[in-house]
Amino acid sequence: MATRTLLDLPKRTKARIKDILGGEDSRERLLALGVLPGDDVELIGRAWFGSPLAIKLGKSNFIALRREHASQIILEEN
Repeated sequence: MATRTLLDLPKRTKARIKDILGGEDSRERLLALGVLPGDDVELIGRAWFGSPLAIKLGKSNFIALRREHASQIILEEN
């Protein structure tokens, strides 16, 4: 079974964050932005060249992420 990341999520689709990979600096940055395992995430849109990605965390938090950070966010299988 392949690992699904935030990069694989279709636009306007919701999922749940399972884990965050990467080095300590990347993990700390994502955690500081509010990207937490167990939270719901929705891909709102992508820039023309694929980066950054606009995502919605929970019910009302919106952030933009680079592709490199989005690839470190592992999603739960539905």
